[in-house]
Amino acid sequence: MILSISLVASLFQITELLNIKTPDSLKDKSRIHAVLDGLVSIGEVAGNHARFLYDFSPESIVLRWTHDFSPRFLYCFEEDELGNMSVSNLVRQVEVGDIDPKELWIGGLISQGLEDLGANVFLGVKSAVNALKQVIAEDLQLSSGSD
Repeated sequence: MILSISLVASLFQITELLNIKTPDSLKDKSRIHAVLDGLVSIGEVAGNHARFLYDFSPESIVLRWTHDFSPRFLYCFEEDELGNMSVSNLVRQVEVGDIDPKELWIGGLISQGLEDLGANVFLGVKSAVNALKQVIAEDLQLSSGSD
């Protein structure tokens, strides 16, 4: 399975790709949950001073759990001249059939207005991740205590 991740963290766009070609060869399959938890819990930049306090936790996240080896949506977030974020290219890729909407988990501010896309859409970033973690646990046959 391939887990593709794109998130906006305080105007910085981060894209990750985790390739799990043979889940049985992984030493500890449940570590994928820790990776997802870490992505939504990115802390502030160090410095121990208020002038360096900057929240890097994601405002929005797009996750894709698929057998397709191509993520197809690297850097999917777009910002217009007014600072509004959109994922118009991602929507286009779903509409033309390049990405199966059932493989997408979308959470955060960007999710507003995407309910009809057919993807798993959540208002919160953490709720999107938690829903995907349940699917991953089923697909990789993880025990319920492996969160």
